[in-house]
Amino acid sequence: SVRGVSLGSISYYNMFQDTKGKLWIGAENEGLIGYDIKTQELRQFKSSAGDPSTLPHDDVMCFYGDKDGYIWLGTYGGGLSRFDPITSTFKNYSTKDGLPSSSVYSIFEDEQGHLWMSTNNGLSRFNRTTEAFKNFDIADGVLSKEFNPAACQLDDGWIYLGGVRGITFFKPGQIKSNGNIPDLRFTD
Repeated sequence: SVRGVSLGSISYYNMFQDTKGKLWIGAENEGLIGYDIKTQELRQFKSSAGDPSTLPHDDVMCFYGDKDGYIWLGTYGGGLSRFDPITSTFKNYSTKDGLPSSSVYSIFEDEQGHLWMSTNNGLSRFNRTTEAFKNFDIADGVLSKEFNPAACQLDDGWIYLGGVRGITFFKPGQIKSNGNIPDLRFTD
């Protein structure tokens, strides 16, 4: 039989089930909602101005659960956030930290443990160890800088991202950085 739980008249963007079976819901203007399927308990997390340990923005667009138990959230207006479900705290990353846009539409992980995100201003790779962003745009082969929420990662690692001009796809392990930056010399 079909059952439901009423959470009010809210627009939902995405849902994610963690390794403990809890359902996490991203909602428009309502932040992050945790729903325990067994106990039917609801818990809501919202942003609080001036408190960096809270959600950075109340529009949660996407999720990714890593092997360490953290849940990574992409927000529409607040950037990237790492949520610790044990302590119920957030660590936030924004354009000040190198993220190319404050709107993150999808998050995936590669074989090296880097997070890949589609944003409103290109593609971004986040190194969780160094907490550094590497950004990619049209000059790097990305079809357009503006993405939308349509995205998936195949079992073989390929990532497909919907954008305003079509679909950008790549396999993260095949992207190499050029460490040999040429010296510039003006001769005339």
